[in-house]
Amino acid sequence: AYAEAQGKYVYTFYPSGNVKVSYDFEWLSDSKRPPRPATGDMRETGIAFSMDTTLHNLQWTKDSYWTIYPDSHIGRPLGSAFLGTPLERDKFSSPAGAWKDDASIFGSRDFRSTKTNVHRVSLNHSNGTRVGLISDGRQHSRSYFDPDEEAVTWVISDFYGGGYENFVQNFGVAYEQRLLEKGSRLKDKVTLRLMPPKKDSPGNH
Repeated sequence: AYAEAQGKYVYTFYPSGNVKVSYDFEWLSDSKRPPRPATGDMRETGIAFSMDTTLHNLQWTKDSYWTIYPDSHIGRPLGSAFLGTPLERDKFSSPAGAWKDDASIFGSRDFRSTKTNVHRVSLNHSNGTRVGLISDGRQHSRSYFDPDEEAVTWVISDFYGGGYENFVQNFGVAYEQRLLEKGSRLKDKVTLRLMPPKKDSPGNH
């Protein structure tokens, strides 16, 4: 139960291995949570799943703003990223490797950055087990290590507002604004694909 909203989740399992998860909630609170410092609007809305940390490899295909990206750019239209080793690092020290692989307590930049307008995203185990999202370019994916839960949190959002980053907030980057007022509806559906481990995988013991 939530203090700010009421509604329901519906899980539908199919023999193919697909799982459709739909949610429909009404916002009850007069407050707009969690607020941005300046505007009071929402950072993102969607659904979050708690995943085992063995699903440590992220793969994706997505629509991108530009047609060409460097191979190491976190906004590239397709790619693969590893969670890495979550660690507390002095923010003034230089990264040991590529910027995209630089890690915080939430994992590497590449793994934890929001992948916008995705078509396919999956979290993968070394033995071939994977949980994938089947979408159409309108949803967004964000994954990170949650040190409190000791798990990977996977957020699939129908709305992404650009985040809290100071440059985005203060220099007029044009992201949609979404205010939640009492009576607002939060609803969407996601289609997941569950795939078992490969029989001959080295990681399958």
